[in-house]
Amino acid sequence: MPAFETSSLTLGDAIVTRSGSRNSALSGSTTWSPGDLKVQWQPKVFPGSDSTRVSISFQSTEAAATDLANLESWVLHTVASDPRRFIGQSWSSPQVKDRFVSCLKESDRGFATIRCKMNTEGKNQVRCWDESKALREMPEDWTSVSVRPQIIAKGVWSQSSQWGLVLELVDAQISEAKPECPF
Repeated sequence: MPAFETSSLTLGDAIVTRSGSRNSALSGSTTWSPGDLKVQWQPKVFPGSDSTRVSISFQSTEAAATDLANLESWVLHTVASDPRRFIGQSWSSPQVKDRFVSCLKESDRGFATIRCKMNTEGKNQVRCWDESKALREMPEDWTSVSVRPQIIAKGVWSQSSQWGLVLELVDAQISEAKPECPF
């Protein structure tokens, strides 16, 4: 699916997690394939952490940024219509917008990245595929390969004074990058 189809999306009521944050599940056509992307930074956990859930940032294309902006616009509009229901807060529409943390990050250096979550182990571990569509191991260095990601918009998170969309990498077709001559 090249873009999120927002007409089929629904956002569930906020539930409180064990950590005290709130999550609202997104249902409908939540799968997105933005095309071939490069990974900006090697995914890693914070020092001293043994977490298997990490952030992965893809270099965005113009088309991917447009798709994500359209989804985030729908999410902003939906949450602003009833913030108490969706994120458990009684914020005004401007407060909802101001406290939103986008998955699309703009760099001072002129590039944009798409931030997703990914599980490196366990039952929800990201599945990696080669170019012939056979399962393969995760790359040791995500920044040295080209990735065709399959991303799911899982829902909305909120904690204290911020909230945002949860995107999760569930499948990745990996293409070995061919070295380019620097001359």
